[in-house]
Amino acid sequence: AAAGSIGLINSVGNLGGFVGPKVLGFVEKKTGLFWPGILFLCVSMAVSATIIVLLGLGRREPDKAPADLILDIPGPTEHAVH
Repeated sequence: AAAGSIGLINSVGNLGGFVGPKVLGFVEKKTGLFWPGILFLCVSMAVSATIIVLLGLGRREPDKAPADLILDIPGPTEHAVH
């Protein structure tokens, strides 16, 4: 599962490295200015970050304290015969 996740992350990163400059060039060619392309990329990044925050992706459960990880082994007084 870890290898598949790493592969997916790398694929999406490489796709962004290809699409970003293409979009930037396309917007610059259509408008004749550089800043609208940069603005488009900034807005896209902000929308992506908002989606990630709203969906709670990447959120982890708090780590258990070491005391919670200790097995509940009965002590010698719990085995005493009454």
